[in-house]
Amino acid sequence: MTQLLRIGGVPEHFNTPWVDVCADAPDLRWEPFPGGSGAMRAALEGGALEACLLLTEAAVAHRAAGSDAAIVATWVEQPLVWGIHVHAWSRYQTPDDLAGEPFAISRFGSGSHLMAFVEAHERGWLQTERDAGRDLRFEVVGDLQGARVALQEGRAAAFLWEVLTSKALVTAGEWRLIGTRAAPWPAFVLVARRDVATAHGDRLRAAFDAAVARAAEMRADPMRAAPHIARRWGLQVEDIDAWLATFRWDARYGVDPDALGRAEAMLRGLGAIR
Repeated sequence: MTQLLRIGGVPEHFNTPWVDVCADAPDLRWEPFPGGSGAMRAALEGGALEACLLLTEAAVAHRAAGSDAAIVATWVEQPLVWGIHVHAWSRYQTPDDLAGEPFAISRFGSGSHLMAFVEAHERGWLQTERDAGRDLRFEVVGDLQGARVALQEGRAAAFLWEVLTSKALVTAGEWRLIGTRAAPWPAFVLVARRDVATAHGDRLRAAFDAAVARAAEMRADPMRAAPHIARRWGLQVEDIDAWLATFRWDARYGVDPDALGRAEAMLRGLGAIR
């Protein structure tokens, strides 16, 4: 019997090709992780996943923590744009107002956690880069719903999350978007357990190639793809139209060691990883 390959990823628009491919393949199963990269890292280590699509910074942190998981491919070369969100009634008007305030994060080691370090570094909030653990405060919220509660209750001042995924909350007037921060490296990579990469490398490559082909179909036919993506994730078709006009997956098997090195050097310098 062929081993089932469980592929994890955040339930968001840029992973639609993988959702479609897994739905059509009996030996693949898509596993949604609304808790983000931190939850997937734990699932990968615990054997609940064979592979997952991680934020590049989370994959680098996972490797730095001693994991022997393999970073096997680049899924999205384009940097992810993170929105800096605050509650609508809050006093914060610009990102500079957040200096010294607590950030909501899904989990320690997650993208929302690591990007808070990047934001602090870029805005000069840290006395020294190694002071990040002292100068930054965090409220662990689990997922987007947890962030809504934390911002509503005032336990956290801001939350960094992908801008389109959280746009509905901004449109509804619950949150305000006061800035954005693009990660200084590719957005997503495919990470597999080392035993899976060794024993099932050909199957993993075939699944990846199928997802790349599906992504190319979506880019080639946005009039058909936009309603499909919007319907799956509860987004507006016009928002997906605008996103597809500028977004590129640029997926490729293998990874750029220089990109991983940049991420690791910055995260080590900030004290986000050891």
